[in-house]
Order: sequence, then C-alpha cells, then structure tokens
Amino acid sequence: MISSSEASPPTSSSISSSTNASTEHDSSMNSGKKIDQIIERDCKYPDLGELLRGPTSGNYAKRVSQHEHDFVKENTSVIPPHLAEIIDNLQCRCFMGILPEINRAWVTIDHRLCMWDYTDGTDLNWYDDQDQILCCVGLVNPRPDIFGDHIKYLLILTTRISVSVLAVSITSGPYKDGTDDEITLIATDIAAPTNNVTFTQVVGTDQGRVFLVGDGQVFELDYLRQSTWFGRTNDLVARTVKPYSSYLPTYFRQNTLAEVESIAIDNERKVLYILTTQSGIEVYYLGPNGNEFTPVARNTDILNSARLACRQSSANMNADGFKIQSIHVISKAESNKIHLLAVTVTGFRLYFTHQKDALRTIQPLNVRGQPTSQQQPLPPNALELVHVRFPPTVEASGQGSALQGLQQSHLFGEVNAAYYDCGALLAAKKLDQRQDQKTVLIMTSLDLGDYSNQLMMTAHTPAQPNTLTTTTTNAIQRTTLVETSTTIVSDGNVYAIAEANPQKRGKRTINEITEHLSESPRRFLVLTDKGVTFFKKQRPVDILQQLLIDTQGDVMAHRREFDLFFERYGRIQSCAMCLDIICGNLHKTELVPVIRAAASLFFEFGGSPTAAAATSPSGNYFGRALGSNGTTFSGKHDGFILYFARLIAPVWKLKVFGDSADRKKNEERSKFQALLLKSQCELDSLKRFMDANPDFHVSASFADSRFQSADQGMLQILVNEQQSLHGLYLLLIHCIEAISFLDFLIDASIQEIVQWLPEQARNDVQNLTLDQMLSTPRGRVLTRELVIATINKYGAQHMHVGYDIVSDVLRRKCSSFFGPSDVAFYRGVENLQRAKKAEAEYERTSALSESLILFKEAADYLTEEKLVEICNDYAQQRFHVGCVELPLERAKKIDPQQQGLAYMEAKNPMGDARLHYYEGRMRCYQLVFNALAAVKTLAESKQLLPQSSMGGTTGSEPSSMTDPQVYVAQVFSTALSHKDKLFHYALYRWFQEKNMLSELLAVDTPYLIPYFKEYVDEVDGMEFLWQYYRRREQYYEAALYLEALATRPTNGLPLTKRLEHLAMAVVNASCRDAKRQQLQESTQLLQNLEHRVAVARIQLRLQQTLASRGGSENEQGARSLDSQLFDISDLFNKFARRYVVLDEILFIMKVTEQYDMVYLKEIWQAVITQNEKEATELQMSPFNSLKTRIIFLGDRLYPSPAAFPVDLIVDILEHYCFEHRRQVPAGYVVESLRAAGVPLDVLLDVYSVSIESKKPAWHSPDECDYLQHQLHYLKQLLG
Repeated sequence: MISSSEASPPTSSSISSSTNASTEHDSSMNSGKKIDQIIERDCKYPDLGELLRGPTSGNYAKRVSQHEHDFVKENTSVIPPHLAEIIDNLQCRCFMGILPEINRAWVTIDHRLCMWDYTDGTDLNWYDDQDQILCCVGLVNPRPDIFGDHIKYLLILTTRISVSVLAVSITSGPYKDGTDDEITLIATDIAAPTNNVTFTQVVGTDQGRVFLVGDGQVFELDYLRQSTWFGRTNDLVARTVKPYSSYLPTYFRQNTLAEVESIAIDNERKVLYILTTQSGIEVYYLGPNGNEFTPVARNTDILNSARLACRQSSANMNADGFKIQSIHVISKAESNKIHLLAVTVTGFRLYFTHQKDALRTIQPLNVRGQPTSQQQPLPPNALELVHVRFPPTVEASGQGSALQGLQQSHLFGEVNAAYYDCGALLAAKKLDQRQDQKTVLIMTSLDLGDYSNQLMMTAHTPAQPNTLTTTTTNAIQRTTLVETSTTIVSDGNVYAIAEANPQKRGKRTINEITEHLSESPRRFLVLTDKGVTFFKKQRPVDILQQLLIDTQGDVMAHRREFDLFFERYGRIQSCAMCLDIICGNLHKTELVPVIRAAASLFFEFGGSPTAAAATSPSGNYFGRALGSNGTTFSGKHDGFILYFARLIAPVWKLKVFGDSADRKKNEERSKFQALLLKSQCELDSLKRFMDANPDFHVSASFADSRFQSADQGMLQILVNEQQSLHGLYLLLIHCIEAISFLDFLIDASIQEIVQWLPEQARNDVQNLTLDQMLSTPRGRVLTRELVIATINKYGAQHMHVGYDIVSDVLRRKCSSFFGPSDVAFYRGVENLQRAKKAEAEYERTSALSESLILFKEAADYLTEEKLVEICNDYAQQRFHVGCVELPLERAKKIDPQQQGLAYMEAKNPMGDARLHYYEGRMRCYQLVFNALAAVKTLAESKQLLPQSSMGGTTGSEPSSMTDPQVYVAQVFSTALSHKDKLFHYALYRWFQEKNMLSELLAVDTPYLIPYFKEYVDEVDGMEFLWQYYRRREQYYEAALYLEALATRPTNGLPLTKRLEHLAMAVVNASCRDAKRQQLQESTQLLQNLEHRVAVARIQLRLQQTLASRGGSENEQGARSLDSQLFDISDLFNKFARRYVVLDEILFIMKVTEQYDMVYLKEIWQAVITQNEKEATELQMSPFNSLKTRIIFLGDRLYPSPAAFPVDLIVDILEHYCFEHRRQVPAGYVVESLRAAGVPLDVLLDVYSVSIESKKPAWHSPDECDYLQHQLHYLKQLLG
C-alpha cells in the first residue's frame, strides 16, 4: 500500500522543476523566506534598557496635527443613580475600586459591598453578610486543584475582625465577549482572624497566593493548611515581621522595619516588591515555583539617588520631590534589564533593576536575537536605580481649557493614583489650590512615529545580506526613548486607574504600530466619584482611520495632514496601515468612503520603485528587498509585504500537530483552529483587495502596454517590482489554502492522521509549522505525507465510499497550494486504496486503471520513494503494466530534454552535468526491470493470473484467468511499445544480463540494431545481429555480419571460431535472399566467402601443424595464426615458407595457381628428404610413409598442375626409387600415384613421354631398363 514513508527533500531527480506548478512553489518558497525575515525583524523592539540612555531623560514629542491624539476619552459609565444617592448621603467613609477581571466596580458602605457592571451601569448587586465595616476588597486567582473549574476568581473581603473569601463563578453571556457575563458570588468556609489589622491592599499571584497589606506589614492568607475535625484551618502569616520582634519593647519593635505602604508582584519573574512609607523598596524572591518568600535586597536611599541623578537638570530638585507614590512591574515583553518602575508624587518615573550591573552586562542573544534571559529569568540579587525620567511639560502635554495660563514647566500638584503597563502610563494629579483642586490625567506612551523614523534612517545604511540582523540590532541600539503626552481634565476625584483587559497585562505588543485595526485597542478605566470613564489608547492605524473619517475621505483637500502622517510614520508603515484600513473594513458598508480614500492614499502616496545605488546591495528593517539588477521597491510593495507578514505572523510559527491526545491538547487545537480561521479571514480580505487591483500585482512583461512610455532602465525596475508582487500574491493564496488544509486536518482528527505517518515523519511533524509548509522543501514533503496519511485513514474506515473525500477537499479549497499534479497524485492514491478494498474484479480493474492515469498526470510530482511504493502496490495487485508505464512516464518528466540519452550517445564523458539526468532515468528504468523480472518469475511458476492484471477491459469477469505466458507477453509488449530510446537501450542491456538473447531476437524495434551496433561489445553485437537477420531471412546481411565477425583482427575469437563463422557465412550467402536475388552482390559475396574459407582452412592446418611440432618458435607461430585471419600471401611467406610446412606450401601453390617448376621441384624433393628423416626417427620404412604422404597430397592437390604436376612427381619419385631399387617393390610409384587419385592412362602418357623423349635424367642403360620395367608394370595394370 501507499504508506506515508519517509521521503527525502525533493531534488531535480525526484521533482521536475520545469512545470508551472513547480515554478509557483519555488516562487512561493522564496517569498515565504522574505515573510519569515520580516516577521522576525518586525517583532523586534528595543529593550527599555536600551532606550534609557544616561541617568535622566525627558524627550517628549509634540503633536503637529490637531487630528492626532494618542488617548481619547470615549464615555463615562456613571454610578447607578440609586447607589449615587446613597453615597452622597453617607455619614461615614466608604471605599471604592475596580475589578476589571469581571467588569465590575465596587464600593463599600459600612458592612455592605455593592458591585455594578461598569460597561453599561447595570447589574447592581449587594453583599451584606458581613457585620463589620469592610476595609478593603480584592480579586485574586484561586489556587489550582482547590476549587472546581467553574470558580474563576476569589473575592477577598477584609474587616478589622477577619478576612473572608467568596468564590466567583462566571457564566458567559450570549455575546461571549465578557460584556454580558453573569457573576455569582459563592460563600466559602475560608476565613482568618485579622487581630484588629486594617488592610489597605489585596494582591494575588498567578499561582493563587494571597498577600495583604495592613498596618504597615505584609501578610499572606494561607488557606492550604490541613483540615481538622473542627474544619479547615486558615491563617494570616505576617511575612515582614522578624521572628524575634515580638520579644522587643514596643518602641524598638516599631522601628525594626519601615512600614509597608503597598506591594507589587512580578508573576513572570516570581518577585514581590514592597514600597515603604519612607520611599524605600524591598525585594523578595518567591522562588522558581512561586511558593517561597525570600528577602533579597533593600534600597532605602532612593530619594537621594534620584536627586543626584538629576543634578545636571536646570530644575531645582529636592529629595521630597521624589517621594514615591506607587510602584509598577515592568514586564518581560518590555524589558529584560529593567524590572520595576516607581512613580513619584510629582510625576517623575524611577526605573530599577533587580540584577546587579544589569545595564552594564551584555546579555547573550539566541538565534532569534532575543536575550537568553527572556527564556530563563535569573533570580533577583539587588535593587539599583538606573534611570530617572522627567514628567511631561505643559507644552508637551498639549493645550486644554483647564490648563490655559500655566507658565510652569511641569504641572504642579501631587499624583494620587497611577497605572503603568507595557509603555503606557496614566497618572491622576491633583493640581494645587490655585487651580481649584482640579484633577488632571497625564497619559504618556511611546512615540512610535519617532521610533519608526529612527529605525528607517538606519535601515537604509549599506549592508550585506548576511548582516541584516546585525543592522537591525545596531539600529535598535541607536534609538532613544521618546514619548507622547496627553493631559485631560478628570470628571472628578480619581480613586483608581486600571486597564479594561487585565488578562493581557504584561503581554501586550510594545510596538503598537504592528497591531491590526481588527484588534481591540487598549482601553483604560478611571474610577472617579462620578463613575467609570473609558479612555482609548489610539494606535497609529486608529489615528489614520480617524483622520480619514474626519476629512470625509477628501485626500487632496487635506493633503497636508496626510503628508505629515506619512512623513511621521514613514511611507512603508503608512502604506501597511492603509491596507489595514481597507481590508479591516471591507464588510462595513458605512465605511466605503473611508476604504476608497485609504486605497487612494495607498496608490498615490506609496511611491514608485527606483534604481538602488551600487553601494546598497540589500537589506533594511522592513524588507525593502532589492531586485537582482539593483531595484529598490516602492512603499506600496514594501507596505504590502509588511502588512502581509503581520497578518500571517500569529500562525506563521504555530505548531498545530502534537503527540498528546488529552483534553487540554484538544482544547489547545480548538484555539489553534480559531486562530487559523481568523488569520485566513484577514488574508482573504487582503486577497480581495489584490483581486480588485490586478494591475498592482499581475506578473508583467516588457510588452505590457503600461510600460511602453518608460525607458529601458525604468522598464526593468517596474517589471521587477510587479514580478516580486506576483510572487507574494501567489504566497498569499498558498497561505489561505494551507490554512484550509490545516483546518480540514483538525476536523478530521489530527491524532488519528498522525498515527498513519511513518515513525520519522511522525516525529518531524510535531514541529511542523505553517512557514515550513510554505517555504521549505522538508515542509512540503511532510505536507504530502499528511495528505497520504489522511487518505489512508479514510480508506481504512470506508469500504465503498469516502475514498475521494481528501482529493475533493483539496480540489475545492486548496487548488493552488496543491496544484493539478498534487491533486492528481492524491486521487491516484485514493483509487489505489479503492482497488485494495474492491470486492468485484471489475471494480478493482477500473480503480487500478484510473489510478495509473492519475499517477501519470502527477509523474512530475512523484518522489522516488513514492514511485517505489506505488510500483510495489501495483505488483501486489498483479498490475505489472502499471509498474512499467508509470516509471517510464516519470523518467520522461524528470528529463524532458533527453539529456540522459545525449550523455549516453556522447559515450559517458567524465564530469558531464548530464550524468545527473542519466542516473535519474536509470533509477526509473530499474523499477521497470524489477517488474519484468517478477513477471518472468510468475510465468515460470505457471500460476494462472487474473485477466485484469493484463490491463484488460473493466468488463472482465472476476473468475476469468489467463495463461502466464500470455500475461508475460502482454507486460513485455507494453515495455517494448514505448518510444523512449534510452529505455530501449537499457532494456536490451537487461536482456543481455539475464541471458535472454533468444527472446530479444524476436523483438522488432527501430532501436535494436543501432544499440547492438554502437553500445555493445563488437563480438557480441555482431553475434546477435547475424542471428537477428537470419531469423528474418535476411541472409545477405547475416552473411556480412558473419564475415565481419570472422575477419575482425582484434575481436579475440579463436581461429576455429572464425572458420566456423565463415562457414556459416557461406551457408547464409548460399541461401536465397528475396531482397538480393536480382543482384550480383550475393554471388560475389558467396565466391569471396568460399575463397576465405579455403584460405582459413590452410591457416588452420598451419596452426595445427606448428602447434604439433612443439618448440617456442613454432608455438609463437601457432598463436599468431590463432589471433586473426591472414591472407594467402601472408600465410605463404610468414608461416608456410618460414616454418617449412611443405604440405601447405603445395596447397597454397594450388590455390594461387603459381607455376614455378623450379621451386616446385625443390619442394617435392624436400618432401622426400623430410619423409626419410621422419621415417628414420620413427624407425620405420621410408617407402611406406612416403606412399602414405603421396596419397595424402594427391587427394588434396591433384590435378592442380601448379602443385601436383604428375610428370615432375613421377620423374622425382622414379629417380628416388631407382636409387633404392633393391628396397622398393616394382610399380611402387605407379601404385602410389594410382592410390593418390591419378588415372592410369595419365600415368601411361607420362611414362611414355619420359621414355620417348629420352630425357637426360634417364640416359644410362640401367636407368632405361628400370623405367621400361615400370612402364611394363603399368601396362599390365591397364591389361
């Protein structure tokens, strides 16, 4: 089956880069890397410790435009009339406060507690179970595992008699936004005596510890003590009282410790700070688990230290002016070096660190440029004042009717309430009597425009690509703290200040310029004697939208205001904000004019791309990417990518997959899913904007009519920007569709899907993020593994339906992220699964055939591992035709230009780049060969196979079976029918390796003959080709190859084999060849071959003769004769004559018909002499051996006059016999020649001529008588 096996990252050998889908994915990956860099740099904001330079600072920016307000008063929720009337008629003191966690304000009236919903002034609730005057009220987190999940908070009520605890249950309203929640107070048995202590503050930790401040001490309510028979034991533990203080006199006991005024808890760092009435601060460490209380440091000289720090100031400061009103924790989001802020009664801010020499120590950075201490905070070890910040001046705070006529640099009066978190400070200050005791609210926040400009100035400095992080870090290090200030007159006396969403305390984005319009802005609550007033902290995007609303979208009429805005925040940031306004309001019909105006701003104020200076090849904070030819993109381009990055940032690094299946993990995935869908909705709005403005991003070319008026240089710059935008647009689409895919996986049960992954992929997918899915090869591979695992999961659960669920979803929702090839592959997997589950043969056949069609469509998408798996599945299904066709299609996709074939035709040069394609094709071909070998094995086993395995019609009956030989022929025929030349060559080689040449002889393809001519060993090639032609009755060609095979001098064939090939050539040349029968060349070839055969036989006898003689020289000659064929002249001169092989000399003279009687006489005489020598060595009669020799030579040479002239031979032999007449019987010569085949009448003529001519050789009487006697014997034979 197709399992989700581990796949290596795609390479050019596994994924074709020539298709449009692959090009789009490459573009998407490159754009994804840009997005990743921008997200990383955009989330960096300088540590507060880096911004606070020197001992003091007081930089405040002035607002130029009347439309810019960082803090805006929204509305006031007045105290319910009935409650207000009661408060006005009170004769005793009451206490008031805010509980923003539950959207309630509270007031104590004697022993009664009243709470109301300040969001709408309703839901007035009274609690009057106490019989003592309530002093203080606080809301804290419960300890874990003590209360049920429905208890969200504990309400702490204090009197001078006891501390009691109410459990708070919250029932969400229909709007699920917290504005209509129902609050229920539940009485508990938790209570502790207070021993007449008046508490003024209740603070809780995230772990559920409860600390109280009263009578100058810090107490902890311990309600975890073990229960007894009499009920739960609770106690108030005095944490700031020394153990021995109870034994001291009262005077000394009161002076052992300074009185505690208030406390602040840092839940992130597990630190508790105590502010004393003498403006001293003490530090306590709560331990790594938050369950300790260890004193660490105390600083009692803060006032003097602050005064000394300000000694360079022109203002005349004294220590009393630095009396601390409140202390506030600085979150890790804002600083890792500054930990505490103290606000003085005059509005100064004192910054502290609880690490010794923190600002002088360079903290190491991790890979993302964040201090390592952010991950593992160090325990506190000191408390040092590091910086003093001056309060804003009247000029910096803006002008208001209540402030007219003030000439002082700072607002007189004392701060009586303050709130600080994540860069925003709200302080209530009562002005002196000269100002009629008015209370004003001083609000400060970071000046993001100043920060953006400082960063942009450093961003354009020349930088190399590998120094982008360094450039950004240096830019951050050069920025300073600049704030804006707003002063608003309060409606009444301020009792408390809080933030509307306390759950985000310490977790807010410091750089609010990165926040979206869709995110709720920060809202602050100011409790006065009139009610609760809401203030909204406006972000830059809020200011821009309000400016568009105020100007009614008339950009040109108010161009000055918009120019100032773009100048203040920079073109890139402003363009990003324009997109935020456009996309964030698409569904609001009432804001259509605002949307149009924002679009106009974007396109008109966004600028144009320019040519970059040669000295600035790359790099800036906001990703002002440069083209390959030095293009600096426009503000529109960079604003788009910046906004895009901010939209996708919340889910970019989100790890959706996990190895846990518990309830909390499922809840976490539900939150992930909601976050993914939210981001998808925002991305879809951006896509709608892009689709509505196609000219902005559609990939352009030089032929585009929009660019006809541009010069060549500017034309290239414009095209570069649009191509970059088009790549980003593709990534935008991929992001939307990838989120749809993740949403589908979550709905389909991720835990079950992950179980279908192989082990390695299962481990890797735990850390898989959206950015990896989009911008890394490994992420793409894991994404495909997940799809296959999902298919397998559904395939295992559904027998007849559901196989196309996954591909249908991908086709409908992810058609771009998963291109046509991807979807085709997944549909192929689904059909393969359907085939495995099919019960009917026709259904299995149809599914297999359909899967093959789909897999072939996706051939450029397949990895080698997947290709192997599919082929294995096909083999198990006895669908070997698929095992042949799919790898061949894959080979064509990975090498469409036939580079592998060119490499082979170039004779495999070393170091050639085409080797890569050749090897890729060979790996595909090997899968085909494996299938052919498997089929051959099946045939040898003689197993009947399903007819559908042959790839037959889908209408085949399930029971129909086919002969294995027929099945083998079908599969081999499929392989041989392909037109892949290189495959055919590889296939023929495979036939050779498997000793299947007899089967190959039956093959008829246009590639067979060229292969055996060019790419096979010469002997093997010719050996195959002559058989190939003879099988097809092309005897002439067969004879030619046999002749060439025999006559090649260096083919290594022995002489006997050469002679055998020549003989076969003669046979083939003698056969009738229909194509050659009318031509003379057949006859000429036959004659030539017959002559070659004759000569070859001489050579063979020469070789055998020399081999039989022995001796190194003869053996060398024999080896030479065995190595190649020689012509008749070489045989005569180099061998027969040289080695004195008399018989073959005579035979050569016969063949060549050379008439040299003198030399011939010498040869025959040498024959007699050689015979005598051999007979003597063998101790036998020379005449017997001579007769045998004459008979042998006669058989071979007679009647050739050139080699066997009878008259010459008779004359030589008779003279030899005459000399040995006593040893030779009568008629010896006649009988010998007669036996050699010479007719008697021919001998009679020879003898008669010899006697009648009276040759000089027979001149003596004895000789004549001897000759007459021989003639007489001859005549007797003739009778």
